[in-house]
Amino acid sequence: MVVMNDHARSALQTNKELASHSPSTLYISLLGGFHLVYGVHTLSADQIHLHKARDMLKLLALSPNQRLHREELLEMLWPEHAPQQAAHNLSQTLYTLRPKLKALDASIRLDFEDECLNLKAPDGITSDVEDFEQAARSVLGYTGRISTQTTANCHEAILKYTGDLLPEDGPSDLFYQRREQLRQMYLDLLMLFAHYNLELKVYLPAIDALQQVIAADPAHEEAHTCLMRAYALNGQRQAALRQFQILTEVLQRELDVEPSPECTSLRDRILNGELVAKPSPALQEWLVRPRHNLPSLVSSFIGRDAEFMQVRDLVQSHRLVTLIGAGGVGKTRLAFRVAEGLLDEFQQGVYWVELASLSNPDMLASAILDVFRLPEQDGCSEMDLLLNFLRDRDLLVLLDNCEHLLNGCPALVDLLLNTCPSLHILITSRVRLNLPGEVTYYVPSLNTPDHSQSIPLTDIAQYDAVQLFVERSASFCPGFALSMANACSVTQICQRLDGIPLALELAAARTRILTVEQLASKLDDVFHLLIGGSQAALPRHRTLQASFEWSYALLSKQEQILLQRLSVFAGGCTLEAAEAVCAGEEIEAFEVLDLLSCLADQSLIYVKHLSEGESRYYLLETIRQFAHQRLQESGALPRLHQRHLVYFLQLAEEGDQQIRGPQQLIWIKLLEKEKNNFTIAIERAFESSTNLEVGVQLICALTWFRYRTGDFNLQLNFIQKALFIGKENISTYTQAKLLFHVGFSSNWLGRCLLGEEIATLLEKSITIWKELGPKYVLEESQSKLILGFNYLFLFMNSGQGSQLIKESISVFQKADNVWWHAYALNLLLTTDLMDRDAEAALSILQKETILWQKTGDLWGQALSIWDYGLFYLIHGDFVKAQGYLQKSLEIFTKFGSISITCRIMRELGKIAYTLHEYDQAKAYLENSYLLAKEVGYYDTCASIQCVQGFFSIHKQDIKNAELLLSEALRNAQKLANIDILIHCIAGFAAINLLCKQLDIAVQLFSVCDAHLDAIRSPATPYKSIDIDPYVEQCRQQLEIDVFDQAWAEGSALSLDQAVQIVQESLNLIPH
Repeated sequence: MVVMNDHARSALQTNKELASHSPSTLYISLLGGFHLVYGVHTLSADQIHLHKARDMLKLLALSPNQRLHREELLEMLWPEHAPQQAAHNLSQTLYTLRPKLKALDASIRLDFEDECLNLKAPDGITSDVEDFEQAARSVLGYTGRISTQTTANCHEAILKYTGDLLPEDGPSDLFYQRREQLRQMYLDLLMLFAHYNLELKVYLPAIDALQQVIAADPAHEEAHTCLMRAYALNGQRQAALRQFQILTEVLQRELDVEPSPECTSLRDRILNGELVAKPSPALQEWLVRPRHNLPSLVSSFIGRDAEFMQVRDLVQSHRLVTLIGAGGVGKTRLAFRVAEGLLDEFQQGVYWVELASLSNPDMLASAILDVFRLPEQDGCSEMDLLLNFLRDRDLLVLLDNCEHLLNGCPALVDLLLNTCPSLHILITSRVRLNLPGEVTYYVPSLNTPDHSQSIPLTDIAQYDAVQLFVERSASFCPGFALSMANACSVTQICQRLDGIPLALELAAARTRILTVEQLASKLDDVFHLLIGGSQAALPRHRTLQASFEWSYALLSKQEQILLQRLSVFAGGCTLEAAEAVCAGEEIEAFEVLDLLSCLADQSLIYVKHLSEGESRYYLLETIRQFAHQRLQESGALPRLHQRHLVYFLQLAEEGDQQIRGPQQLIWIKLLEKEKNNFTIAIERAFESSTNLEVGVQLICALTWFRYRTGDFNLQLNFIQKALFIGKENISTYTQAKLLFHVGFSSNWLGRCLLGEEIATLLEKSITIWKELGPKYVLEESQSKLILGFNYLFLFMNSGQGSQLIKESISVFQKADNVWWHAYALNLLLTTDLMDRDAEAALSILQKETILWQKTGDLWGQALSIWDYGLFYLIHGDFVKAQGYLQKSLEIFTKFGSISITCRIMRELGKIAYTLHEYDQAKAYLENSYLLAKEVGYYDTCASIQCVQGFFSIHKQDIKNAELLLSEALRNAQKLANIDILIHCIAGFAAINLLCKQLDIAVQLFSVCDAHLDAIRSPATPYKSIDIDPYVEQCRQQLEIDVFDQAWAEGSALSLDQAVQIVQESLNLIPH
């Protein structure tokens, strides 16, 4: 219990009684005991018999606006109960409590509104805690001159503390943390009161206050030190020395430490009689005050080890360091940590000057003087006083939040550094000062994991953003911890909030009433979600919205407009894109670069200088949401969305041509950087009937780019969505283009649409092109080409397929369209490969290669090299095939063409297996499977599983072979892929052979042999490895008549019947 003298307690009681007689305000007393007063009526704690009812009132009294969410109440009052039981208890408690309040006055209400319980009285509610905190904050936040009035104000605040908060509730209750905070605030007031009186040379009140602090906290070394000084200056030398002895004994007993060197030095000075002379007030203050005024942070500092060391080194080696960064990113926290770490490096310590609340730049010198509490001197200006005081001192001064004082701060800092040779200054600001010798350090957000990647839980826990969110969440929701169940949501929260500490802390506070899964799902409305920060914080740090409003208000009108317009981009933008989309209506194109520079200086955008010599401009996602909200309010959002869409359509259409020529690698990299912008432009177009036509054209313009980079899943999803909603809203021309691109995309994925559906769509596009006239003969031929390949690949109809491809080739040749001619020959080659017509295939290959070289299309040239590999593979020259495939793989890897590289690696794995290079085969197949799975090429995945099954058979690992082949078989059936299905059946035939089910093995091998010949699969050369050796083993182990009969029976079976035999045979195989 904190000691209070009788005079103070009596005065306070009088004040409280006066307050209680206010006729229309509900007054709640919490300090020293609990009761409510309304007019002349009192409700004491004893009159509320239910313990939970008393706690509920106390919690409401201590909550802002006497308002608490239902879920918070349930969690705090009945944490151990199930939700239903807790809700029942809440109802019963309210039922008990309402009549008690009504007895005070019928107008006092205790009701739910919007899931929040509210305590209301006609003219409001106040409490002694609120009165004390308001008075204490006013006094503790005062940085002006010390006078008798400031001392009186401090004394009045002390008198408002009539005892500890709710002492009857014990040491480990709901109110323990708040009780300790208020007690510490009271002790801080007593210490400040003592310092004020010492400054004014009024020693007895200082001694009284310090004795009260020591009574409450016997090991408070600063209080003992100040009391020693007060005794000595008051002529009580023996009392001062006795106080040192008391401190020594207390520290030894409770902490096992000795008094600090400063305190010991003060004892020596008192012994030597040096303090009797009563030095000047400024020196008095300097001797006893701590060597810093850095605040004691309630919450821990997490992460930023690298940043701490870098900034610490910069401050030691440079006299002016400015920490810049976006609002809420943690500049002040980092500065505090650095300042604490440098306490021993500066002889006279480190001092913090908070400038956020200062609006007049002319008051800067005064604000710094107030930190050092220097008294005025006649005939000496504030600036001269400050310069004289700092001139020879070895100090670090932290000027915090300077961005709004750029009219005065740079000049003052420059003057201080030039006048005071040992002074170092550390600044936090959202804008640099641009002074000579200034070193700027950009404070980044906390590092976050990528929620789109699969990362082990132990690795996720190492990220600073995750550590901060988890620790702060645990403080609001005891027991909260990172787990496999919530890791994905926690990762998403950290990434979506850009790792901004303020945002993460505000989000963590929401875990009191929301699960992390619910929190993650609500981040699209981040500014309404993240409210309710610490009331002790500056207003601009209480919500994310307020933090950004502060920065936004410092911008010029043009800067505000550009920031709004930049929010339409996703994943950043180039200068050219910003000029094209954001210029117009108050901003000229030539002004955009300077405005971007200003926004970067204000830490509202960040710039990446890429290796290609290009700069790219980014908004953090949280700032983007803020700016987008402002853009929406301005009414310009639809216009900017349309500009954005049109710009990226033009870029995609140019890219569609360029990626087929010699500049393709440059353009593919360029388009890769804009993938997010393409995606968001298309998604917005789907939401607007006005922009749908342009959106569909953009989808079509990206098909070849997506094909070459392996991003076909996203492309096919967009195309199919456009097909579904766009029929009535797009022109006939665009419909025909869309139908072609649907057919092309589905063909290459080999899924999502059945072959008949693809054919129907392509036939419709051909019909539309014909109706549009001869002008579109090239487009008609492109649709015919893909339709022909569809017949060839999905229906195994080489006659009709090759006829359509040849018709297309004729048109391309006549039009001298070299690129489409080369591509058509590439597709026609499939026919001759299936027919095993070596001479015809080689002739096409040579023509195709020449045409690709003419186009300058390296990707197309890699396609012809791949074709050479397939040619030699089908004709059994595995070594040559391997060389060509490896060469093509190198080129396609440069393009990032995952869709193709995974297939080439699959073939290389098969070849390596055939050539008995088993380790290499294993590596190729595993990597191929991972890539195919990543891009959703499930036919390739199934094919690889089949090959791996044969690999396991070779090692006689029947269990693993069965697992791989069963999975491959299921996928082949889903995909209707006959080729893979046949090879899976062959694998099970080999398993039956190893398990001595010889008749079943022969039947299944016979089915495979018959159907491989029927479909003329390009993979047939593997038959000599996958099937023929096992068939020969069967022949050697069976009588010739038995073998022939089983072979004949198998050749008559359908594939469905063969699959049924496979499934039945699995029950006969020993495991």
